[in-house]
Amino acid sequence: MQMPDKATIEELGRRRVFGFFWVFVLFAIANTVGEENDIFLHVVDDYTDIVLAVIAIVVLLLWWKKTSLQNLRRGNNILTVLAVLLIAATLFAITQEIGDPTDFGNEIPTLFFGAFMIANRFL
Repeated sequence: MQMPDKATIEELGRRRVFGFFWVFVLFAIANTVGEENDIFLHVVDDYTDIVLAVIAIVVLLLWWKKTSLQNLRRGNNILTVLAVLLIAATLFAITQEIGDPTDFGNEIPTLFFGAFMIANRFL
């Protein structure tokens, strides 16, 4: 059996990190949805984040066996675009929830997770 080249190993590692981050985002955001149900604009970002995390996990599961370098890069690029959308939804949430200290709290960690996922793709 032939060892994969260095680029393939790096992309496989990135995919594993994406998997960890997206699953963590899904569970972390799902726990906060119940606390913010009082105002629709305060919870819409959380639902958007959950949908993005579910899409990312589905992409990971569907492409798990595809280990060619081209497929790995394509999958990681899709997950990076979803991370950019996660950041956009979080920035919208910050503008809506900044004045309410009871609802503002999960946005900064979500913003960091999105930034870490983008950094994961390029570093």
